[in-house]
Amino acid sequence: MRIIRYHSAKDFITDNLALLQEEEAANNLIIGLAFGIKHGKYPVEECLLFAVIEAEKSILCALQTPNRNLTFYGTERAIPSAVSWLNDHCEKHKHIIPGLVAPKALSSAFGEHWQQQTDTRWKIHMEQRVFQLDQVTEFSEAPGFLRKATPEDKPTIARWLIPFHQEAIGEDISGEEMERAQRMLDADRLYLWENEKAVSMAASTRATANGISINAVFTPKEFRRKGYASSCVGNLCRTLLAQGHQFCSLFTDASNPTSNKIYQEIGFKEVAKFQSVKFLPKE
Repeated sequence: MRIIRYHSAKDFITDNLALLQEEEAANNLIIGLAFGIKHGKYPVEECLLFAVIEAEKSILCALQTPNRNLTFYGTERAIPSAVSWLNDHCEKHKHIIPGLVAPKALSSAFGEHWQQQTDTRWKIHMEQRVFQLDQVTEFSEAPGFLRKATPEDKPTIARWLIPFHQEAIGEDISGEEMERAQRMLDADRLYLWENEKAVSMAASTRATANGISINAVFTPKEFRRKGYASSCVGNLCRTLLAQGHQFCSLFTDASNPTSNKIYQEIGFKEVAKFQSVKFLPKE
C-alpha cells in the first residue's frame, strides 16, 4: 500500500471518483466537497486530500475542508496505513483533525486505530442515516405551495438558521446568520413552503453525477406537526427529479424518529448508516 496526498481536487476526483460512486448516494458529502474544492468554494491549500492505493487502485480516500471533520470512505484494511500516515502528517504540519464522518463501521475502526496511535480518546457525536429517494410517493400535503426563496426572505432565513444549526449539529452561529443566509440566496438553492407566509424551508446541495442532496430542512416550532416539512421536502424532490436528477439523498439524525418517519413517508429509503466522531482533548 502507498499513500498519495493531493494538491489538486481535480487529481483527487480522477483517482477516487470510481470508488466513491460505488455508493453514490451515501458518498454525496465527500463527492460534493471534492467538487466544491475544485470549483473554488474552499482554498485547496487549506484542505487535506489523500488516498490509500493498493495494486494501483484507490481503496480508501479522505478529505477535510478547513476546520471540519475528516470525511472518508473505503475498505477497512486500508485504515492502519491511513491512520499511520495521517498521524505523521498531523505531527509534522501541526495539523488538527477534530473528528470524523464516515460509514459507521469505518469511523469506529478509524477511531480505535487513532486512539492506539495517538492516545487520543474519541466519542460518537451523532449516529446518522443516509436516505435516498428515487420517486416521491403519494402523501397528504399541507396547505400552501413551494417557492424559491428571494432576497426579501433573508431576515426570515437568517432567523431560522440559528435554531437549525443548534438542533442539527449543536453549533451556535449567532452573529453569522445574515451572512450565511446571503450565501444560500446567492447559491439560488433555497426553497420555502408558504401558507400565507413562509412556514418551512429546505435546500438543494451537492449535485453528483446522478443525484443531488437535500439539506437545511427546518420548520419553526410554532409551525410543526402540520405537514409543512413533508410538503416542502416532497415537492422540492419532485422539482429536482423533474430537472433530471435520478435521485435525491439526505443525512438524518438517527436519534430523531420523527424526521426519519417523515422522510420515509414521502419515499426515502435508508442506504447507509454513518457516524460522526469527535476526538477529545488530551487530559
